Amino acid sequence: MLSRRLIRIKAFKILFGKTVVSEGDAVVKARNELLESCQKSVELYALLLSLPVALKRVAEERIEVGLQKFNPTPEESAPNRKFVENAFISLLESDASLNKYLKAKALNWKDGEDVVKEIYRTLKGRDYFKAYMEAPANVDEDARMAEDKALIRKFFENEIEDNASLHDFLMERSIHWSDDVEYVTNQILNNLSKIAKSGTVSIPKAFAKQEDEDFAVKLLTKSLINYDDYAEEISKNLSNWEFDRLLSTDVALVVMGLTEAQNFDDIPLKVTINEYVDIANFYNSGAHNSGSFVNGLLDKMIKKMVDEGAVVKSGRGLVGGFK
Repeated sequence: MLSRRLIRIKAFKILFGKTVVSEGDAVVKARNELLESCQKSVELYALLLSLPVALKRVAEERIEVGLQKFNPTPEESAPNRKFVENAFISLLESDASLNKYLKAKALNWKDGEDVVKEIYRTLKGRDYFKAYMEAPANVDEDARMAEDKALIRKFFENEIEDNASLHDFLMERSIHWSDDVEYVTNQILNNLSKIAKSGTVSIPKAFAKQEDEDFAVKLLTKSLINYDDYAEEISKNLSNWEFDRLLSTDVALVVMGLTEAQNFDDIPLKVTINEYVDIANFYNSGAHNSGSFVNGLLDKMIKKMVDEGAVVKSGRGLVGGFK
């Protein structure tokens, strides 16, 4: 499930947040924290995928309240039930594997009822939702599923990424979700058609391949163990900078870039540098140009390491213009 980019970000945040030591329990704890963070991404996937079900239940409650009124409006006495009968939501609601996973991980929206209600109010005002509710329901089962799935796709495309209340709720549930929402939402969007076609939900694994988990663990542990040595080399290669004035985030990213260059002989050096430059730019704050700094320092130091034989790649083209 997790991309190498997200794995790098998770490793970076743990490395940056640790008091760097070269051995002992701290390295083991950091490794375990990284693996937990990766598993939490899967939990977020399941929780967000269950959000349309929570919205359906809010809608059902609203319908029931309207029906119980002594003097209901025409709309309340004959409610439009299209959303609460959405075929794709019903699929999610009844899926055994999704429900089993949610129960096992104690994932639900009970503590986020106000957030769910706020999202539902916003959803009801959206033009795409109004158009869906006003259109007659399809009699054909396949056409109905396609229409109902299309609504859920628009929901995930429009209502998740920029919802501050939702993000606050998720951050309260897990600190590991701070960088995951956009990526996990995209993973859900990529899987909607597969879910509709198969009629079942498959809970993804945190790592699509064993080598991805190996990459994550090795990248973090090697960065921790060799941090002091790399930091000393960084200090030696600075021009017009004092090491003590460097941003800690920049140092951590350069350490990770050097670690990756030396320890993963199948990853092109250009890819390594570009990844850490992009991460530096994303987390850059203020006037300091972290991306440019990380790019220049990694380029300089990796070229030197290649010349000295400290970086060796196993395939053609992986060294790029560094030799």
